[in-house]
Amino acid sequence: MIKFYCQHCEQKLSATKEIFGTNIQCPSCNNLILVPEAPEALSSEQIEAKATANEDLAISEEIENNNPIEDNIRLRKKRKKSFSTRSKTSINKSSLKPKSPTSKELIKKNKRPLPLILGILIVVLITGGFFFKEPISQALSENDLASAENDSDGSHSSELSSTNFSKDELLAQQDLILKIKPFMDKYCFECHNEKKQKGDIRLDTIDFKMTQHDAVYMWQDILDVLNVGEMPPKKSSQPHAQELANSISLITDQVLLARKRLSSTGGVIAMRHLNKREYYGSVEDLIGLKLPDHYLDDEISPRFDTNGADQFFSSRNYETYMNVGKEIMKQVMRSYSMGNSKAKKSKFQPGGRAYERQKKSLKKLDDTMALINSGASIEEIGLGDAGQVKLFKMRYEKAIAAPKKYLAIDLHKTGITSEFTERFARNVGLKPGARYIYRVHGMSKNDADIKVYVQNEEIGTLEFKASTKPQTYEFSFSTNTLDLRPKVGFTIGHLKGVYIEYEEIEGPFESKTSFAENLLQPIFKKKAPNNFELRQILTKFAERAFRHQAVDEEFIDALIGIYNSSKAAKKNEIDSLVTPLAMILSSPSFLYITESSSTQRVQLNQREFAIRMAYFLWSAPPDEELYKLARSNKLYNPDILKTQFKRMIQSPKAHQFIEGFINQWIGMERYDEVDLPNKLLGDFQQSARLELSEYFKVLVQENMPVDKFIDSNFVVVNQSLAKYYKIDGEFSGFQKVALPANNPRGGLLGQAAFHIMGSAAQRTSPSIRGTLIRETLLHDPPPHPPANVPEIDNTRKGQFTVRDLVKHHQELPQCSSCHAKIDPLGLGLENFDYLGRWRDSETIGADKKRVKGKKRSRGKKLAIDASGYLSENETFEDFAGFKKALLKNKAKLAESLYSSMLAYGIGREIEFIDEDEISQNLLALKKDNYPMRDLIFQLIASKTFRTK
Repeated sequence: MIKFYCQHCEQKLSATKEIFGTNIQCPSCNNLILVPEAPEALSSEQIEAKATANEDLAISEEIENNNPIEDNIRLRKKRKKSFSTRSKTSINKSSLKPKSPTSKELIKKNKRPLPLILGILIVVLITGGFFFKEPISQALSENDLASAENDSDGSHSSELSSTNFSKDELLAQQDLILKIKPFMDKYCFECHNEKKQKGDIRLDTIDFKMTQHDAVYMWQDILDVLNVGEMPPKKSSQPHAQELANSISLITDQVLLARKRLSSTGGVIAMRHLNKREYYGSVEDLIGLKLPDHYLDDEISPRFDTNGADQFFSSRNYETYMNVGKEIMKQVMRSYSMGNSKAKKSKFQPGGRAYERQKKSLKKLDDTMALINSGASIEEIGLGDAGQVKLFKMRYEKAIAAPKKYLAIDLHKTGITSEFTERFARNVGLKPGARYIYRVHGMSKNDADIKVYVQNEEIGTLEFKASTKPQTYEFSFSTNTLDLRPKVGFTIGHLKGVYIEYEEIEGPFESKTSFAENLLQPIFKKKAPNNFELRQILTKFAERAFRHQAVDEEFIDALIGIYNSSKAAKKNEIDSLVTPLAMILSSPSFLYITESSSTQRVQLNQREFAIRMAYFLWSAPPDEELYKLARSNKLYNPDILKTQFKRMIQSPKAHQFIEGFINQWIGMERYDEVDLPNKLLGDFQQSARLELSEYFKVLVQENMPVDKFIDSNFVVVNQSLAKYYKIDGEFSGFQKVALPANNPRGGLLGQAAFHIMGSAAQRTSPSIRGTLIRETLLHDPPPHPPANVPEIDNTRKGQFTVRDLVKHHQELPQCSSCHAKIDPLGLGLENFDYLGRWRDSETIGADKKRVKGKKRSRGKKLAIDASGYLSENETFEDFAGFKKALLKNKAKLAESLYSSMLAYGIGREIEFIDEDEISQNLLALKKDNYPMRDLIFQLIASKTFRTK
């Protein structure tokens, strides 16, 4: 017998010597394990082969513990033996078939054949019949497909056996065998078979089902050499372009499917820490104030920043959170120590300041000239040398003309803007969490709307009426951001004839106090709290911060010790409390969202469910109403849950979900990386970025059907976007606006940001746009671009249409296998230029720069051709036809949104185990055309969302 251990769970296993080199299934963890040889049977060649096999197995385990789809390139670089150097012994090892011993041989080897036979039978039962690999030429049976159709629960273990395939996978495998095997028979097996193994590679025994990581590696190696044109060798017969493209496409699809299956965790959700958005929401729940954006850096995640498997936490992160926590609590307690101060008025006179500045400038010029006229030395004059003195005397008259002219102006009569730029603001000492009144005294020759800002956030508009007499305009605002000296100001823009005589800020007028202020305020009313009072304060603060979890007494004891040490060092109350409170904000109980720990998938308790739902919809902890329902075990009641959902989705805090999800779903970070022309920076740039989330908000609030993402008869725009889209009207902030007839802007495909992020090098990119559409609207993401594919000759740039360049790009079969699926979609958007402006024609061949002595070419204007196809049976002729074709596939859009929201909400990737329930829930929504708000509620009420 061969005795060995499972490399996954350390289970002790045994098998007969005759079956070495085959896979058996571990009865403990269900992984397929390669049976090693008996130690005495190992030759030097076999030892080397075994080392290679163990190396590949280690890499397989690393991939299973991570995400092979994302990390494939990194992991494959670790492999010492690539496609071209792999040992033929190690490749052939897994395909060896055991020789069946005769009954006489069994008796000869063992005087007690019955136990041995029983042992073999037991191993056969355990392995499920996997001793022998299915011949490569054998197609999948109808029974396999039938069993896939009858798989009622759709469950998949964390390590899938080779028969646990979905129907789609079985069909894909059958397609691979039927179509790729003839290709490999023709171009591969002749040089890579049992007898002839060029490069030590044997392919005639390759696993077409891709049941193991090794098989996926081998297929990926095949794909790589096909993509770069290394195989078949130049001297051998070559496949024609379409034949090669079809083969590459089939192999690519199957490799992606296999990686998804092999990376399945069985629904395991990795414990995750708060992302930046959730950290800010959690702190605001405690102190009642927003944090300035600069406190934490923005995070980068492969897909959603709620996925724990993609997060990384180090001691450096802890130091960051500790320092941020100290800064937060220091500012908060300084604010609380101000107490309920009386309201006062602070007056600023920008017009007067401008006069004073001009007076000082004129006096300095006159004083310098006086020194020159008095014969003072160069050092006394302070102009450097005699040349500078001479230059000053020449320019003196012109220099004093400007301030003299300004000082002679009657500001009230001329009505100028005084010292203000387009955006003017000053830092003012204000109390956070208080209400103030902002007054502006001035006049305007014309009606003018002046936007008021506090800490770069627009808080309202001062509506100036045309008048020849100064008037006072006022506006109320609250300092809801943690900043003791926020910037307060306004934007005049390009308005003319506006005169501001003075500004006035009155306050603070007290507003609603926060949890932390109510808790900490008593400290500032007495000299110092005793240890009992301090324990109560720290415990209550920690319980709220830890989302109503029990607080360890030893942890509180340690915090009290730190406080007492600081007091002994003569520090004041604020400084002494800063570190203990910051330690609460940097504790794992605060930073991490903890849920029930179990080896099996279990339902969340209602407190955990309330926390998951709150962070999903608010990026913040539950409020007291949610906690109360969870404590009374009423939150799972369908009617109560629906009521709470409506309350939460209508709350202002829901904008965190709206923006957090939709921007990551569409990949808005690409938009942030595009360099826009200077004229579009600022207001338009920010407005275009916000358009998608504002549009999504309307769809959710009005419970509109999902197909409004593809096409609609309205847009949600502000003044900047309305002007860009040529929509008449005056708009204050974002509004839902009905579209004029024949305006194509309705839906996601009409939004400027979508087209800008789908462009490159000041040209539209059908490849990028097509990829965005296939991934988001059609729920069919294309594979990553293959490595080492030769670059397309780009010398034609500027002489051909984008369609010509796309056709040129697809001349390589390595490119056409993928681009044939994405470029025709992107071509349907060619009516939008690289800045998202509508056009009916494209100018090519025009000279961008004028060359002296050469006539500048105006180029050639060609009508836009926006025809393309979604598939062989779904073609379109123009942009309108493209949207109609997409509308026929709105079920795929609904699946994309639902699956992506679910992944965002539960903090992990969607797997096979989730697909059945997703299909059932979408089917229930189909009759009403997948209403957006109902879709979100269906997700929250699903079994998957409430399962850990």
